[in-house]
Amino acid sequence: MEEMRFFPAWIVSELPPGMSGLILAGVFAAAISSLDSILAALSQTTVSLLYQPERAKSHAHHRSLMLKSKLWVVIWGVILTAFTLLMRYAKDEMNIPILPLAFGMTAYTMGPLLGMFVVALLGKGSFRGLLIGSLASFLLVVFVRLDVWVLVQRAGGDVSWLSCLPTYLPVPDQTGGGLPVRPALNFVWMWPMTFVLTLVTGLFWPRQRGKAGL
Repeated sequence: MEEMRFFPAWIVSELPPGMSGLILAGVFAAAISSLDSILAALSQTTVSLLYQPERAKSHAHHRSLMLKSKLWVVIWGVILTAFTLLMRYAKDEMNIPILPLAFGMTAYTMGPLLGMFVVALLGKGSFRGLLIGSLASFLLVVFVRLDVWVLVQRAGGDVSWLSCLPTYLPVPDQTGGGLPVRPALNFVWMWPMTFVLTLVTGLFWPRQRGKAGL
């Protein structure tokens, strides 16, 4: 962590006032640019999923969609802020390393997102099937990675029952205060497995009569 603080400290203490101000302004501008792109993408995706903007015809309908899009920017901002505070709490109070946790989070999303993308490219499939496949993929990753169970144990919960699951192997030595289990499967296998699960459920889940898929 000390290495991460070296560059900002060098900017503030060693560079001339004008130059350090320009560099810090550039850093903040880059951060804001990345953040507003994420919020806009999340907002537009949510609006497209919930409100079907392609059916909007009147000016009043378009105006209503614009207001809903702005509202979802605020909602997603609150959600991401709460998630950031949760990660800060996990780092400071529970002593959980953030970088491995952050990189491991891709196992929850990459497979289902790729499955949805392929189904959309094929132009057929069931929305309900994609939703069920994504939820099943999420639960599968939960029972392969230890992220949730580390939080549960640090909060005082009992996780010893996990040793009964086929996705975990028992750890006999608990002198370090770690979890009583370790994953039986590397989490990188979750990317292809969750992709196939989402793809199959999206393509072959029966559609409701009279309703189109995607």
